[in-house]
Amino acid sequence: MENDPHVSQCYSVSGEYDYMLMAHSSSPEEFETWAEYRLMDQAAVSRYKSTLVWSQIKHDHLIDFTDADRG
Repeated sequence: MENDPHVSQCYSVSGEYDYMLMAHSSSPEEFETWAEYRLMDQAAVSRYKSTLVWSQIKHDHLIDFTDADRG
């Protein structure tokens, strides 16, 4: 995943799944083809779950906790 141009973010997570990817494609059909080739072709991957983003509400990478209310 580190060198895949479709993947912009990859996280190791806890819970039902082991990893979370932020993958990009130009269409749902392109994503399906990519997922079948890059995900399901891997012996370690038995299943995956995908969610399609319709629109972006907020996109912020910087979170400043210095002035946050620590209650």
